[in-house]
Amino acid sequence: MKKNILYVFHVSAIGGGSLCLLNLIKELNKEKFNPIILLKSLGPLCEELEKVGATVIIEPSISTVPYNTSLFNINSITQILGMLFSIKKVKYWIKKTEADIVHINTMMMYPYAIPAYNLKRKVIIHIREHWPINENVFQLNFARKIIKKYANLIIAINKTSADIINLHYKTEIIYDWIDLNKRDKF
Repeated sequence: MKKNILYVFHVSAIGGGSLCLLNLIKELNKEKFNPIILLKSLGPLCEELEKVGATVIIEPSISTVPYNTSLFNINSITQILGMLFSIKKVKYWIKKTEADIVHINTMMMYPYAIPAYNLKRKVIIHIREHWPINENVFQLNFARKIIKKYANLIIAINKTSADIINLHYKTEIIYDWIDLNKRDKF
C-alpha cells in the first residue's frame, strides 16, 4: 500500500529550497509513495511538481519563524503570530491528506513538526540553513529543542547544517557540497 508524504514548503518560486524539493520528488519511488505538496502560493514550482507526479495544494497561511533575527522587531513578531495561526491549518491538511509522513522542507518551519508528531505521523525536517552558532542563541536553542522532541529524522544538505542542530543520531547528510572529495559521485 502506498504511503502519503505531505511536503510542506513556503516558496513556489524557483530557487535553492524549491529545487531541492523538486529533485526529491523526481527521485521518489512513486510505486511506494504518493507525494502531496502543501505550498503557500501558486508559482512556477507548482507546474514543475505536477509534471513529475505530485499533487499540489495551496495553503496561504503557511509561514516561517524568523531566521537568525532578533525577536524584538515588528517583522519577527508578525512572522511568529503568522506561524502560530497557521499551525491549525497545517494540522487540517495533515489529516485531510491522510499523510503518513510529513516532510518539512526548511528548518524555519519547525513548529509544524508538533501537530504532525502529535497526530502520530513520521516527521522529517530538511535543513539547508547555516545559522551561526553564536547569534540569536535563544531562537536557535528553542528550534533545537522542538526538532529534537518532534522530528523523527533530519535531512541536512551538508555537515555544516547538521552541526547547527547537533542531533547527529537522527540526521542524514544527503549531499555535502563542501566535501570536494566526493564531488563527482552521484
